[in-house]
Amino acid sequence: MMPPRVLSPGSPRAPGLRAPFSRAFRNSGELRKERREGTPVRPGPRGAHPAPPVAASRVASIVLVLWGFALGCAAFGPTALDVPPGHRAVLGRVELSLPDTIQGTLDIVKDDRTFEVGLAVATGREFAVALPPGRYRIVRLRAAGDRQSYSNPIWDLRATFEVGPEPAVYIGTLRIVATSGLAVRVTVHDEYEDTVRVLRRLYSDLPGAVARRLLSPS
Repeated sequence: MMPPRVLSPGSPRAPGLRAPFSRAFRNSGELRKERREGTPVRPGPRGAHPAPPVAASRVASIVLVLWGFALGCAAFGPTALDVPPGHRAVLGRVELSLPDTIQGTLDIVKDDRTFEVGLAVATGREFAVALPPGRYRIVRLRAAGDRQSYSNPIWDLRATFEVGPEPAVYIGTLRIVATSGLAVRVTVHDEYEDTVRVLRRLYSDLPGAVARRLLSPS
């Protein structure tokens, strides 16, 4: 009986004997080399080569373009409110303390029902809307919809204000706080100076004089 043949690292392979481990070691050595040289390694079929990295000059160009675009947006000045003839600028602010709601639409109706508007608002944001003179009621707040919710809450409100003959009127900060269920507490706060100052930076055509006619919760 012949003794078993021991293959040294340099000896030829026996017929039919495969060397999966040597291939694995060779592949792992290539991976280490690629990682050491900074080439990204992506798994793929045999023979596939990793995609070349994006050139640094292209990345720098994209960053410079985006940075220039941001600077251009920041350089834009105030826009025009464009109040139609026969209308007045109505200014104010909204603060919402409601579950899962930071923005929505205020439904505003004129007392004689000849005019109504849905005013998009967000908590902590000022607003400016053009309305014809008259007495108005804020009748409800509709929460802004999103893809995560199946229904959008609606809160009934009772607040009135008047738009007089002045070219612009400030009606106050409307604060809406949830109490229980869909019940809310509505209060009005006078923040005239701060609100008007912010809106003057946003709109270039606001009149010099702004009357103060605060909302009246009822």
